Amino acid sequence: MKVRGAGPVVIGLVAVLALAGCGDGNDEKALSQQELVTQSNQICADAAKRIEQEAKSRFGASQDVGSVQQLETFATKIVVPEYDKAVDRLEDLKAPKEEAGDFQDFVSKTRKALDDDVKGNPVASLSQVSAQDPFLEANRQAQRLGLSECASLSQKIRASADGSPGKR
Repeated sequence: MKVRGAGPVVIGLVAVLALAGCGDGNDEKALSQQELVTQSNQICADAAKRIEQEAKSRFGASQDVGSVQQLETFATKIVVPEYDKAVDRLEDLKAPKEEAGDFQDFVSKTRKALDDDVKGNPVASLSQVSAQDPFLEANRQAQRLGLSECASLSQKIRASADGSPGKR
């Protein structure tokens, strides 16, 4: 038995599937400016809390890290992954149209500092003995956007490394 007319059906089905795959795939509604600030600050506050808790757990109340190797392990096993997760979550937020460029600039600067500076030399980047915070420009952008928790995240992390061997 021969099925007639299957060609047009197949072509029609392929066309429908192709059209279904079109678009930006991001049908999410943009957040309001207040929602963006609230959610961003919560993401950064959560990351700071997890890092601070881990620092206290590992180093005690004095946060005396003991050695450069212990600080490097803390930075690579705790700080960098937590920062990565926070930036990933920030990248997933859909900023309102009027804030989208500035917010993307903040997230890009944060990602660049993390990837270019912190991952390459976590001890120097995260220690308060380091001359400059690699997140300085991102922090300034966060402050302009009202993201106070994000603007202070790197300082909180650097403070958790305050007992670093180079500081004594």
